Amino acid sequence: MHNLRREKRVCIVLAIFVPLFAVSVHAEESSLLEPSLLEASLLDKGAEILLPFKRQLQQALKTGMADGPVAAVNICHLQAPAIAESFSAKNIYVGRSSHKLRNPANAPAPWMSALINNYLDAPEQRQPVALRLESGRIGYAEPILTQPVCLTCHGENIAPEVKVQLAELYPADRATGFQVGELRGVFWAEFDID
Repeated sequence: MHNLRREKRVCIVLAIFVPLFAVSVHAEESSLLEPSLLEASLLDKGAEILLPFKRQLQQALKTGMADGPVAAVNICHLQAPAIAESFSAKNIYVGRSSHKLRNPANAPAPWMSALINNYLDAPEQRQPVALRLESGRIGYAEPILTQPVCLTCHGENIAPEVKVQLAELYPADRATGFQVGELRGVFWAEFDID
């Protein structure tokens, strides 16, 4: 059973890898090396690294939403970067990125841009991916799909008081207009193999 699961993950990574490789070969970013297929254990390691970050971020947003969407926007603005930093340890970094940014500090690295574009072009291939980066480090990403609760701050019909708060905190906000199920962005991690 475990080997079958591992083989399935390798097949999924391969299905994502082939189109991503085609994208990366044509990328103008020199810092993206031909990604190599990694063992399924690196997918597990990437997921393990991201899980506490995702849980704490979700809990913070849940707490904010209990006080209303304006409070959730403030939580996201103040606590999300601090949460990412607190889980970023020596040679391990975690965060979020997107093709439609709210916070410019979350701009994707070149390897993430290629992956996000692949997720957008091939929705059926939105599985976690681990890539060997030019630096020799591992880049791991998981898609963030828009959930119904996300529409409060990222949808098409945002309450006026939330719009005001978003405009104040994020004047260049592009992270709106999403619908349930659409790619919202990625959770990502970078780490060393050892």
